[in-house]
Amino acid sequence: MTPFDHTLRFLAGHWLPLLFVPVVSPATWICVAAPLAALLLRTDTSIALSMQLRYTVMIVPGLFYGAILWWSHRSFQLSRPIRRLWAACLCLSLFFTVTLNPSRTWSFLIPDSVRPWVHLSLPQQWQHASEVRSLLTQIAPDASVSATDNLLPYVSGRRAVLRFPALNVQNDDRVVIQVEAILVDFWQLQQYQAAFADAREHLQAWVPLVQTMITEAQYGLISATPGVFLLQRGQASNPAALVAWADFLAHFREEHSSEMHQMHQKLRGEGREP
Repeated sequence: MTPFDHTLRFLAGHWLPLLFVPVVSPATWICVAAPLAALLLRTDTSIALSMQLRYTVMIVPGLFYGAILWWSHRSFQLSRPIRRLWAACLCLSLFFTVTLNPSRTWSFLIPDSVRPWVHLSLPQQWQHASEVRSLLTQIAPDASVSATDNLLPYVSGRRAVLRFPALNVQNDDRVVIQVEAILVDFWQLQQYQAAFADAREHLQAWVPLVQTMITEAQYGLISATPGVFLLQRGQASNPAALVAWADFLAHFREEHSSEMHQMHQKLRGEGREP
């Protein structure tokens, strides 16, 4: 239940288009008790209690069905003021849906951040999507893939898909193996790192991880476009792709040198090796 304001915003966001009827509907609470408990008991509640992510689908049917049952047992007709209030609630819901920019769907229209300014125009996104697709054609149709968050929709139809940096998957024979291909998009993280701490943290953690994979020849760097890299298990690295990676890595280290130094100093102060 904590932070309480986060939980309340999550529930109020669902109640709003239904004129807050679910609050007073016993049927609604019965319908959503189990799925809502599943969300509230998760450790990652900041993700689970997000109206922008798929977890919210767990409680939506129960909310609407409970509200329908509540109205079905009321014999009175909706008065004009109530209808107007409900229409206002629906308009507010639509307004918040657009302005909250769920899954960055409206990023080509709405900036992701104003201060500092972060906005990816539609031409930029189209160009980036085209570059990503050029790498997808190089992955075998039946290959297992680990991909960064924003690339998961591109590979979601495959038999085995993991969210990077997870690499181990259990196949149909119940044998745990490493995925055959890795697709990482550092370009998008670079665009968002100025405004979003999680993008910056992922960059600082994942770039050295990919470097280790390449150095130890766990995966070969097969192909690269600006900021997006394709690695395959058991393959030799492509020289041209290695050059692109070296350029990216040099720029990354220059950009994050001060932050990495501060992190190393902190680790040494805590008696740990960086």
